[in-house]
Amino acid sequence: MLLRRKPVRMKNEINAGSMADIAFLLLIFFLVSTQISSDKAVIVELAPYSEGAATEVIITPNNLVKINIVGSDTLQFNDESLEVSKLRTMVKDFVKNPSKSPNFATKPQDVMISLSKSGSTTYARYLQVYTETLAAYREMWDEIAQQKHSLYFSQLDESQKKEITALIPFTYSENDAIKL
Repeated sequence: MLLRRKPVRMKNEINAGSMADIAFLLLIFFLVSTQISSDKAVIVELAPYSEGAATEVIITPNNLVKINIVGSDTLQFNDESLEVSKLRTMVKDFVKNPSKSPNFATKPQDVMISLSKSGSTTYARYLQVYTETLAAYREMWDEIAQQKHSLYFSQLDESQKKEITALIPFTYSENDAIKL
């Protein structure tokens, strides 16, 4: 009787020794090629710290801009409803007071912007309102820089910027609405 030999079959195996090397190379590739986005925030220069007693500043009602964000999307400018798209114009009119209205600022140096928000206000909405308010001031600074130096505010040196911001300072107060 003849014995038949079974054909030799190849074993179904994967060489796992090089898998660790490939995984390590892929890890290095993704670490090197990935850009990690940094958090973006509002950059605000704080007043210098002082050990002494705080000075009391009395602000008259016609020099105070009250901007309230009620809920997540309702905006009020001095207790009147307003759309965000009109906020920049309203702030500029209030600060510059071209019509000499008794309800608006007596002079730009005395204006205080007060922004209050409720607990349900989204950060995106707050940032939108803050950006529009600051944009109003930047436009006013650009106008003065063009008149005095024929340059935009961002192109001025630090001493020139201080000169212009002294004429129209951005005085800003922020607080959360109080729930009773």
